[in-house]
Amino acid sequence: MRLNPRVLITVGLVVTSSGGYLAVGAPAPLPIGAPIILTANASGLQSIQHVVFLVKENRSFDNLFGSYPGAAGATSGKMSNGQTVPLGPGLDVMQPDIAHESTAAHDAIDGGKMDGFDKLIGAKANGKVQPYTSFTSTQIPNYWACAQHFTLEDHFFSTVASSSYPNHLHTIGDDPGNITGTPFNRSIPVITGWGCDAVPGALATSTLPSGKTTLVKPCYSWDTLVTRLQAANISWKYYAPPASQFGYIWSSLDSIAPVRASTLWDQKVVPTTSFFKDVQNNTLPSVSWLINDTFHSDHPLGGSLCVGENQTVREINAIMHSPLWKNTAIFLTWDDFGGFYDHVAPPVKDQIGWGPRVPTIVISPYARAGVVDHTQADYSALLRFVEQRYNLAPLGARDSQAATLLSAFDFTQKPLAPLVLKTSNCGPEPNWTPFVPKGVKESTLTKISSSSLTVHDAAGPTRNIPLGDNTLLARGYFLEAGNPGSIAANIAEFTVGDRLQITPPAQKGYPTQVHDLNIIDGTVFGTVRSVDVGPGILKLRPGLGGPDLTVSLYKPTGILVKGKLAALKDIQAGRKVEVTGVINTRAHTMRDTYWIIQD
Repeated sequence: MRLNPRVLITVGLVVTSSGGYLAVGAPAPLPIGAPIILTANASGLQSIQHVVFLVKENRSFDNLFGSYPGAAGATSGKMSNGQTVPLGPGLDVMQPDIAHESTAAHDAIDGGKMDGFDKLIGAKANGKVQPYTSFTSTQIPNYWACAQHFTLEDHFFSTVASSSYPNHLHTIGDDPGNITGTPFNRSIPVITGWGCDAVPGALATSTLPSGKTTLVKPCYSWDTLVTRLQAANISWKYYAPPASQFGYIWSSLDSIAPVRASTLWDQKVVPTTSFFKDVQNNTLPSVSWLINDTFHSDHPLGGSLCVGENQTVREINAIMHSPLWKNTAIFLTWDDFGGFYDHVAPPVKDQIGWGPRVPTIVISPYARAGVVDHTQADYSALLRFVEQRYNLAPLGARDSQAATLLSAFDFTQKPLAPLVLKTSNCGPEPNWTPFVPKGVKESTLTKISSSSLTVHDAAGPTRNIPLGDNTLLARGYFLEAGNPGSIAANIAEFTVGDRLQITPPAQKGYPTQVHDLNIIDGTVFGTVRSVDVGPGILKLRPGLGGPDLTVSLYKPTGILVKGKLAALKDIQAGRKVEVTGVINTRAHTMRDTYWIIQD
């Protein structure tokens, strides 16, 4: 039977003549510290034994579901010159990224006119106006299938009118610091983390009630949902990329000092690969967060929406293939609008938001099938759902007053069967040649020792660069909304012959930066030539042609074969494979491998 995606439900809201929403029987604010008492309509929550927050990257509602039947979507958008242009088609891979920090978000919203997206840095590139694009059901068939079979939220807003970092904080807590900007030190455009281990001098923007901003260190002592879960002896885990992987920046508990500086960091903040292990072993905790590396995150820069959607399918399928499905609720959401057009003006709740709408799908045996739910909500609603389920006190004013999202569930219905989907064919991979800023002077790496790098400058003598605290190693540059940056590297990734760019300290006490322009994180599609289980080596013929790529495994490598964790011996020669890791474009090698996937 084909489910009808046009069925609508509006709970606790009425539409006014101006198109706005008024709360009807909205949840009353709860006193901070008071336990939540379940009402009759929430009694079925005990049917949910596992809550999974699957948080993806940088998409607005109209970008993914602008033409979805029955939803409040748009297929055209207003520009700053008053012109209305059609949206689409969606761009699977983009470079450069579109600016979406706080200033950009407010420029795009333009006081509720929603017409400033074309003014953002990175908006106009490659002959396209990138924000004004929208995907169709044929481009992202599995996201649309999930929406059609479960509950699509079409009035779910990002909590902060800004980018990833501040919004991710609201998926774990109430953020009393009102953070609105990404931790950044312009003197050191190298990313280690966005939290307690950020580069020296990295500061995040905090917005005061007056609207004025101040800068703070991105390492906080706030209470979070995990603190409440831990105190109540309710199991939880935060599945996220480790420090060596592109995407570690979204591991939000890195910013929470009581977690980062405790044994919880090693015990409960675990690599994304552990998610598949825990699902297959039926040891998934009561509450979990699932964060993907950049290349599987749906991020428009560096990743591919097709690749990201495939990973989402594998993760959801893992649960649907397991006994966990019968009592699990998955909240699939995206962390901010990413600079993409959305036509619905976000309500002004306080000095930080809300920001533009983001897609959200509630996936559960008890989700209302084929329903578009218009309940007005934000990430605080995710926190409140867990607080309701486990009778936890709210963390602050936002989750105390948040919508419940119970409108997405019917605990009296016959539980929905699993919806097992097939991944799409995404290859070939995008070009993974690193971006190099203009005017960069290059050196060649001639020798590596335990204490130094020997380099030959293009117009100068050979010299030694000492290794240690005063030297910061980094992978090749990437372009983020006009600002160059790169991810920290380890010495094992460098090879003799690589092209380097060496930047002297910006000021006293700051490190020398050594960027290896030949190494960059990336995803490659190709055909397996050979598998050598002993040393853990896979030979891959890239789909775009060229020399074979030698892929070396290391301990955290996730190997998925037909959606299940497997071993290298299970990878079959002659078949297509997707691999993600740190690529040396000169030596044609990959190490620090994230994933080897054979569907």
